[in-house]
Amino acid sequence: MPAHKLGRQWRFLRDELEVFRAGGPGLEPVAALAGVRSHLCAPSASAADLARQLVWEAVDRGASAIHLAPKDGSHELRYRTDAGLEEVLGLDPEAFAALDTEWTRASQPIRDDARRRFFLERGAPAERLQVRYRRLDTLAGPRLTLRLLRAANQGATLDRIATGDVVKALRRWCGASHGLVLVAGRSGSGKTTTAYSCLAELAASQTRVIFTIEESIGHYLPGVDQIEVDLHDEAALRGTFAAVFDSDPDVLFLASVIAQPHQHVLCGMALSAAESGHLVFVQMEADSADDAVRRFSAAAGREVRRSLVGAVWQELVPRPAGGRVARYELDSGDLSP
Repeated sequence: MPAHKLGRQWRFLRDELEVFRAGGPGLEPVAALAGVRSHLCAPSASAADLARQLVWEAVDRGASAIHLAPKDGSHELRYRTDAGLEEVLGLDPEAFAALDTEWTRASQPIRDDARRRFFLERGAPAERLQVRYRRLDTLAGPRLTLRLLRAANQGATLDRIATGDVVKALRRWCGASHGLVLVAGRSGSGKTTTAYSCLAELAASQTRVIFTIEESIGHYLPGVDQIEVDLHDEAALRGTFAAVFDSDPDVLFLASVIAQPHQHVLCGMALSAAESGHLVFVQMEADSADDAVRRFSAAAGREVRRSLVGAVWQELVPRPAGGRVARYELDSGDLSP
């Protein structure tokens, strides 16, 4: 009967037991931890090896998150995939503590020790993964969530997200020497993907210094200096802006400015940067391209049309073959190339 040792306990994986009971031919690695089986069974396997391999196993199974939740004195390991939460196996307290120790050791805190981040790489050319760690102490015991964020340039490009005149306009706007580009839409419309696609294209040229200032970085962008800051903290926000401008930037990206309590500060500084020779991308919520220009002008306290390269608004609409596709609305500004 197939079994796998983790910590001091032997584990029996449901999929393998079903194959065994059915008398199926051979016991191929069909369980969720197939990729880490050698680490589970090898006497020389280290906790660091297992911690890294477990994360990559989840990625290979299409998981966006790993959950380790307390259950009956131990922990349950589950992956979140497109199909929902997938139960993998149970972890005894010793195994859970070993994994938690390794992930904590490998990561850096994001404003507090319970919220951390680390990066993993594999292959050539390197596949880079950002892992966001969150620990919560619950009544049943400590709980971990690892969000798995792959490099944005592995999927999103301007040619993949749009076609025709939209791509041509966005490329022209990316080529502007300075000015303001508004990337707008309602929540969940894909505006971050559009903004990141523009930044990835700019980074690929390796001719500009690019910074982002974001509340929470969703994806890693190679060639872009991404900075997280608490957008609710005005002092931290102003300090980050000052540090960025001391670093000789060419391009700046600001995320979700209208939703923040200090939107007048964000929009004012973004507009000042656009007026002083920088190309500034701003992601914001709005109901149309024209509405984005109006909202930004109101938050900045002055008309922005003369400093505007363009505003793009988008929404996701059903496609005949199934799924959804982005529909765009463009508004060129006075600085549009």
